[in-house]
Amino acid sequence: MNFTDYPDSNPPPPGGRLLTDTDIVEMLRRAGAPPPQSCDDIVFGVLGRSSEQCTAPARWIEARSSISFLRALINHLVWLRPKSEVQRGQLQDRTVEGTIFDGCTMALKGIAMILGGIEDELEWLTDDLPTPYDPPSRVERRARLISNYERAICKLTETQAVLNELAAEAGEMPLKDFVFDVERADPQHLGLIHKLYEQITADTTLSKASSAVKFIALAMKEIGWKYPPNPKAIEQVLLRERKRRKRALGDATSSVSLDS
Repeated sequence: MNFTDYPDSNPPPPGGRLLTDTDIVEMLRRAGAPPPQSCDDIVFGVLGRSSEQCTAPARWIEARSSISFLRALINHLVWLRPKSEVQRGQLQDRTVEGTIFDGCTMALKGIAMILGGIEDELEWLTDDLPTPYDPPSRVERRARLISNYERAICKLTETQAVLNELAAEAGEMPLKDFVFDVERADPQHLGLIHKLYEQITADTTLSKASSAVKFIALAMKEIGWKYPPNPKAIEQVLLRERKRRKRALGDATSSVSLDS
């Protein structure tokens, strides 16, 4: 298939690999997912058509984006899931405070290095005054570089201040990170995977024998989750998550109506 596989932000898990958009399409095939109406080339054909050639361009774009988002989500969950109880215990000891502080420290070191390089370059440019013999293009490029460097110094300095404040605040609010179970699926993430499945296929059928449940089982296998242990249990989790999403949507709608 001719899918464009966008890069993931996380590295492959040890001894594993990252899924591609094509892998997601193959998983949909194996689950028996129905093709979306008026755009069956998205899931079951070679993606050789452009959005203009599809009878429903908006549907084409939505399904294509959802496939890529679903692939990135599953890859991220594979990367997050601890591979043993020992590793889970080590991760559980980490705090949000430590994570934020470490991240801010690394970012501040990087900014300091960049600022140092920019300041050296700016000093050289300001000392290297143009001569009457310089071509206009060189004079314009020099002026443009000086302007860009000065603007970058201003923005990076502001960012430094924000990161220092964030690190200080994190030190006052130590919180425990949520750590995934080694083998038990997180219900809300299963619900999100199912929601993306529905966006891609327009298939809202939900039973223990449905394609949706089969696809979720395949996704769980890729992530490394073993519980819920059977199709019926998966169906019950997805039904609860669907009700929770509808209830949250209803509450949000009611809130908007009251405010307006």
